[in-house]
Amino acid sequence: MAVTGRRLFTLGVGVLTFLVIRKPSKQQRRRARRDAIYASYDRAAADPEFAAEMRELETDFDATVSDGLGEPIG
Repeated sequence: MAVTGRRLFTLGVGVLTFLVIRKPSKQQRRRARRDAIYASYDRAAADPEFAAEMRELETDFDATVSDGLGEPIG
């Protein structure tokens, strides 16, 4: 009886270890990276200094957008 209980305990610990320490799948890693990128976009959008810098860059590039070489994107 003690051997059977020990085997069950060992099996249970093994299964729990597998579930806790298992390596995430490629799809899970890709989703985690994508979520991290989206979160950084959200943080940047909420940052007033970043928004001011982006507006400044847009005004700096206005001349290149309206240079007549092609249709503006957007």
